[in-house]
Amino acid sequence: MLDKKEEYRIGVLLVMHDPMLLETTADCLNFQGGLNIETALSTDEAETKMKKTKPDVVVCDLDMPLTNSFDFLKKLREKGDKTPLIFLAANGEKELTIKAQCLGANGSVEKYGDPNVVYPTLKKCIVSVIRKR
Repeated sequence: MLDKKEEYRIGVLLVMHDPMLLETTADCLNFQGGLNIETALSTDEAETKMKKTKPDVVVCDLDMPLTNSFDFLKKLREKGDKTPLIFLAANGEKELTIKAQCLGANGSVEKYGDPNVVYPTLKKCIVSVIRKR
């Protein structure tokens, strides 16, 4: 039987361009427990990290100014990478989240709002896509 320190933790690669929001989101997800968070500030950095270690799920900001999140998702799927990908979207990005799902995203969560709702919802989405896998 595994003790608490050896329990399996879901490996999450969190990709966001804003360093402060990335750190805050990582901290809040860590607080939820059961997750092992790795971070990247760009999709290029995320791709590099994914070559070294395979996350269980990728959580990516939908609005990445330097790199296109949709291109990142397309590239993963074209390479046959089926790692679940959840987008973090701002309020009002409904059309973009629909496009993301059509391209193979596994879900989306609104990133702004009450942290007591946003982060538990994100963790629930993460756990849900892992269970479906």
